[in-house]
Amino acid sequence: VNAGTTPLTCLGATDQHSILQLFKEGPADKVFGFTKIKQVPDEIQLVSEFTGEKEYAYFTGHTMQEQLHIEQLATEMSLVKDGKPCYTITLQDVTPGTLGGLFYFYEALVVFTAGLWQINPYDQPGVEEGKNITYALMGREDYSHTRANYEEKVARHKQGSKIFSID
Repeated sequence: VNAGTTPLTCLGATDQHSILQLFKEGPADKVFGFTKIKQVPDEIQLVSEFTGEKEYAYFTGHTMQEQLHIEQLATEMSLVKDGKPCYTITLQDVTPGTLGGLFYFYEALVVFTAGLWQINPYDQPGVEEGKNITYALMGREDYSHTRANYEEKVARHKQGSKIFSID
């Protein structure tokens, strides 16, 4: 399988400048999911310390949650305008139950998507190889028969493929 999904976590305006340009103008191979919380327990009121400045005065009278919801909506609208598929999950609150439901949703989504692509979501040969090398190099007894082979490969790698080294 040479195609698949790569889950990324992006945090509001913090990541807009680093990744939104890629999402909007990059390859059309992504689906964008947003998660927001309907009601947070502690509302933070925004106050403008610079009431005479137009760039900041508009904050007054709004809450942090309201600003975050508007920023999420604006980002989603910008992506949809460019034909990017988006969905939003709104949690009523943050409890073990709602978070557990969200985690379960994404686990089920992985299994469902794997079925569509006809791949085994419970088998990760790319991960398995790295674990096997780690076990051997760390000296795990049941991997001792492969340790010398991996040590030799590590030595060759260190000699021949250095791009940058701080040694």
